[in-house]
Parts: sequence; C-alpha cells; structure tokens
Amino acid sequence: MKKSIKTLHTLNAPVLATWNLIESGAEWEKWFTRLTGSNVEVNMRYCDLEGGDTLEELFLSHRAEKTFIYSVEKQNSFPATNLVGIIRLEEVDENTTKLFWTLELDVETEEIFTQMKEMVSAAYSDAAARLEQLALETTTIV
Repeated sequence: MKKSIKTLHTLNAPVLATWNLIESGAEWEKWFTRLTGSNVEVNMRYCDLEGGDTLEELFLSHRAEKTFIYSVEKQNSFPATNLVGIIRLEEVDENTTKLFWTLELDVETEEIFTQMKEMVSAAYSDAAARLEQLALETTTIV
C-alpha cells in the first residue's frame, strides 16, 4: 500500500545557508546522522548507512524552488519499497526557514507503516536540528 510521511520543521537559520547544505546531495552524513558516508556521481548518490547497508539514490536538485527530490533505487534496510523523498525549504524571514520533508513509500501492512513513520519522523527531526546548527555555523561571522 502506498503511504506518505510528512514532517515540518522550523529552523532558526537562513534559507540559503540551509539550502547550501542540501542541494548537492554530498556530505549529508554531516547532518543526517543515519548516514556514515556518501558519494555523489552526477545525479546518483551512494549512501552508507549505520549497520553497513548502502542506498543508491537518483536525485534532482531545484535551486530556484529550494527543492531536493530523491528516489531510492536500492536498499535493504527498510521494510518498504519505492521510496521517494522530497525536501522543500521556504523562507519565513531572513533568519527563519521552514523545512518540509515528505517520504512516499510502499509498505505491506499498516503496522509496518506505523513503525516506519516513528523511525523516519525521529530521524528527520534529528537531521533538521543538525541542519539548523550547521547552517548557523556557516553564517556566523568570526
């Protein structure tokens, strides 16, 4: 069954500084702690996960819309298939950003979806907090 997990995070950081950490698809392990490494080749990303699995993701980055879309081509860590993620940033003011993060996926049961939703929501909250911290660090004038 097709399901969707949607999260919204308000970051106390500028939208451009936040976007700069997302847009290339590289080095997400700096702010998405479930990753231990990543490698980007054109619009394909290979991510190493905690536990040793590797994700293969096809991605598109839209700078004007501050939207990053990724489709997981290969993974063995989650009881779900056809994963498509969408990250969209919206500027509230010069120091506040709304981060909308959606994951669409196919799961076999409602119970699996409930487990996935809890896990994904927690991971996205952690990632948003780290993104905020790193975005602020890059905009701090020494």
